[in-house]
Amino acid sequence: MGRIASKGEVKLRTADSLFLQLILNDTRFSMKLFPESAFVQLEFNKIRELLANYCETELATIKANELRIHTKKEFVETELRQSHEYRQLVINGISFPNDFVQNMSKELKLLSIPGAVLSGEELNHIRKLAAVIEKIFRWFDNEKKIAYSDFTESNQQYLLRKSNS
Repeated sequence: MGRIASKGEVKLRTADSLFLQLILNDTRFSMKLFPESAFVQLEFNKIRELLANYCETELATIKANELRIHTKKEFVETELRQSHEYRQLVINGISFPNDFVQNMSKELKLLSIPGAVLSGEELNHIRKLAAVIEKIFRWFDNEKKIAYSDFTESNQQYLLRKSNS
């Protein structure tokens, strides 16, 4: 017997459909619109808007609004596998420690300035961010690294890019 989908599952399906319809661009690869009118024909600006409405953080909203059509098949396939693995986590009720959504750009910028002073609240935000980062590293145990290999790879690449910048 079928069951009624929860509100979260409906949102997830809608967002997942958007991912499947999107051909994503990343700055790691060169991008070319082919044909030039594809952006307009696909009403890509509306897709960006719909996707941005599902974002929980300011940075995610900015990234959603900066998405471009991508033409490199290997990249698109990798991104779709990663999205599918994350979707499987949500469907199976496996929590991923991404509960800290505070915009930390001001605090992190202050940390890079010699002699800058952070308030107690700002230090508390840094502490919470560090705790979430620790949870993320602990989440990727050997079993999850194998079961969610594409998702693991994307997070490792992201952390490497951030540590090198």
